[in-house]
Amino acid sequence: MTQSLISFRLFREEDFSRLLAWFRAPHVARWWPVPESDAAVAAKYLPRIRGEESVYMYAILLDAVPIGMAQICPVDQLHGTIPAACSLDLLIGDTSFINRGLGPRVIDAFVVAEIFEHRGFSICFADPDEDNQRSVRAFEKAGFELLRRFQREGQTFLLLARNCPKPSL
Repeated sequence: MTQSLISFRLFREEDFSRLLAWFRAPHVARWWPVPESDAAVAAKYLPRIRGEESVYMYAILLDAVPIGMAQICPVDQLHGTIPAACSLDLLIGDTSFINRGLGPRVIDAFVVAEIFEHRGFSICFADPDEDNQRSVRAFEKAGFELLRRFQREGQTFLLLARNCPKPSL
């Protein structure tokens, strides 16, 4: 059995209706705010794909088919002020691709290729809701380690981190 090819491309405006459908999927809607319409998606995400915000959005592709979204964000004050650090938000939106063990593979491939190699960050943070055990396990399997728990708006989140490996001599 051959493994499917995981790849990434920058998000495009024509991906917005698919993104809205992913946000509305029950396994995503529980953890992400659901925009009301295509116009709401465009209002929030168009500045990002145009480069007007310092967030990089990518489509997650499995054998060239979009199955989810990943975004690299600046770290916020809860993560601390660490040079060359970023935060990762990610979702596999297509329900036919959940519960197949893809999460850790996608996260690992994205962190290595896009965050460490392409963008040159040296540390990547993720902050899933503590109750989102599917996400927490996927990040841990992809090499992220728990730094601490924190509260935001009455919910507990986990601050997870993965460091870029040091080059061997």
